[in-house]
Amino acid sequence: MKITQQKPLFEQLGFHGYLNYEIRNSLRTAFLKILRFAFLYDFIAMESLVTVQQLSIQECIGKLHRQVNKDILYELVDHEDDAGMQVPDDGKDLSQAEIPLF
Repeated sequence: MKITQQKPLFEQLGFHGYLNYEIRNSLRTAFLKILRFAFLYDFIAMESLVTVQQLSIQECIGKLHRQVNKDILYELVDHEDDAGMQVPDDGKDLSQAEIPLF
C-alpha cells in the first residue's frame, strides 16, 4: 500500500506552506467569523422564507373561505324569476376583489 502525502490544508487553499502558527491562528479566527456570519445570514433568510410561506398559505386559505362563503351566498339567494336574482342585503359588497379562484 502506497502512502501519498497530501499538501497541508492551507496550501490546498492557495496559501504558502511556510505560514507560522500566529498567521494560521489569525486565518482560523477570520474563517470562523465568516462561517458564523454565514450561519446567521442563513438562519435569517430561512426565517423570512418561512414567514413568507406561512403568510401565503394563510392568504390562500382566506381566499378559499371567501370563495366557499360566496358559493353559499349564491345558494341562499331568493329567485323571483328566471331572468334575475336578488342578493340579500347583508352589508357585504361582492366586488372585483373577490374574483373566483377557479
